[in-house]
Amino acid sequence: MTNEETITCDLLVIGGGMAGMSAAGWAAERGARVIVVEKAAALGGSAVLSGGVFWTASSREKIDLYGGGDPALARVVFDTYPAAVAWLRRRGIDMSPRIDVLHGQGYQIDIHAHIRGCADLVEHHGGFVILETETTVLLRDDDGRVTGARTRHADGDVTVKSAAALLLSAIVNVRVTAMVSSPSVIDAPRNPLAGVALAVAATLPPRVKTPPAPMLMPARLVAVDVVP
Repeated sequence: MTNEETITCDLLVIGGGMAGMSAAGWAAERGARVIVVEKAAALGGSAVLSGGVFWTASSREKIDLYGGGDPALARVVFDTYPAAVAWLRRRGIDMSPRIDVLHGQGYQIDIHAHIRGCADLVEHHGGFVILETETTVLLRDDDGRVTGARTRHADGDVTVKSAAALLLSAIVNVRVTAMVSSPSVIDAPRNPLAGVALAVAATLPPRVKTPPAPMLMPARLVAVDVVP
């Protein structure tokens, strides 16, 4: 990339961890041109250091034990978990037999293969995964809607213009905040499977046809803050 370059996409994902790559891979598989910008030299974030257990509560009532979130989104997490598992299996991601986890059940998955597979989906469908790149400014239109970002790489500054933007950043592996360009606010439950991929699908351009996305997120996602 050269100085002052501008590139466009359907979805800009800032942060290439479990959450960002899952959303990016799901959207790309359904026709979106996705650009992932990651500050680190490798994808995966803290998720690649975890045990890789992908689980949800065994009932909607048990999800409420985690508190602090929107009950409607908790139901989405619970209801879409089977679709998430099916997506992993269809892509050939190694999974253990079902195991008991806290107040639910789940599977230990090959997180490295999942992250790599999502990156492959992005690139196969005309997108880019850009490492060692800092996001310096979020771009907004007159209504405050996020329309892209300015990024900084060793090769120069690049402006990314997008129809939808998803920002994911982790702080000491405890709090994850996500922003998508949608005029609403969603609070995710304190549950390892809470996600924003559904919100990403909702904000993609009309020409990108995608069903509700599965919730594939890192543990301890506690809030989803949507750009007003």
